Amino acid sequence: VVGAGAESGGASKDAKGFAPPARGCKDDHLLEVVASQLVNNTQELFSVVTELQKGLEIGSNVAKAHASTVQRRRELASAAATAGDETARMREDLTALLRQLEDAL
Repeated sequence: VVGAGAESGGASKDAKGFAPPARGCKDDHLLEVVASQLVNNTQELFSVVTELQKGLEIGSNVAKAHASTVQRRRELASAAATAGDETARMREDLTALLRQLEDAL
């Protein structure tokens, strides 16, 4: 029977049968690549989140502006209705005054 040390080039295996990587091998380079990719992905994710937050702020501002516009339209419609009623009353008053002036002459 061949010992564990002979199978992995002299390195001892852990409980699952895996030999720890030797220092300075390809795993160090792979770790650097993975870490670099993780940093890049994190930066991209941060950019996406920032853009989404800006979009939410813009959406909130648009919603506020829309609500304000709807309120102003209601106020203007109410003012227009009131102005129409007041104009009709003023016409009646002016018509009555003109009759009084014609009768006085």
